[in-house]
Parts: sequence; structure tokens; C-alpha cells
Amino acid sequence: MDATAGQTVLVVEDDVSLQRALGGLLGRQGFSPVVATTVAGAIQAAGEHSLNAVILDLSLDGNESGVDFLAWLRQQSPYQRTPVLIYTGRTMLEGDAEQLILRYRAHVFYKPHPITLLVEYLQRLTAAPPNGH
Repeated sequence: MDATAGQTVLVVEDDVSLQRALGGLLGRQGFSPVVATTVAGAIQAAGEHSLNAVILDLSLDGNESGVDFLAWLRQQSPYQRTPVLIYTGRTMLEGDAEQLILRYRAHVFYKPHPITLLVEYLQRLTAAPPNGH
């Protein structure tokens, strides 16, 4: 019995090769990946799907920030406790971003951390349903 089977994970990433790698790995682990490349696309995906977790890049095309989506997500009652894993190429987080990430309880992984470690951590986070869900 696979605890991750059918769980929907939103991947917010503008790098197509990383989208494919994450989507493929998530699919092989039993997750159902959904991909967005912009904050607007991520918001739309969150409205169309019942998300069990989010993998979020901080730097998106057009100078968009994944932190903006994270802030929006935490204001939506169904997603206040949804696990969010940030996968960023930034070597340092700016003060505001770091404070928001801590406040909104996201987990940060730095590229080029192997995506297999990211997905293993995601599996642990999604293995038990959150309280009240």
C-alpha cells in the first residue's frame, strides 16, 4: 500500500528540464504532479486541484517570486497546513523572503541538492494526513 498514491503535488518551476525531472520522479513515486511556471498559473492550479503538497521555486520568469505564491497559499483555508518545499538556486535568501518562509512553515532545499532527497522528504511529510484533514 503506497501512502503517496494519488496525492497531487504542484510543481511551480520555470525551468522546463527541472519540471520534467521533478514530474517524472514524482510520478514514479506514485504522486500526481501538476506543473505551473508562474504565480498566476500556480494560483489557477490551486483552484482547479486539491493539492497535497507544493514544490516551489523562488525565482520565476518575469521577476516573479515564489514567496508571493507562498503568501497567497497560506491565506487560503484549505492550504494553511499544506507542505511546501522550496527548491531554490539562490545561495542566500533575502531577509524578507527568509522571514516569510519561516512564518509560512516552508522547507528550503538548495539547488543542486539532488531532487531525490527532496522527493524522499516530501514522501515523509505526506505519509500521514495532517490533523483535521
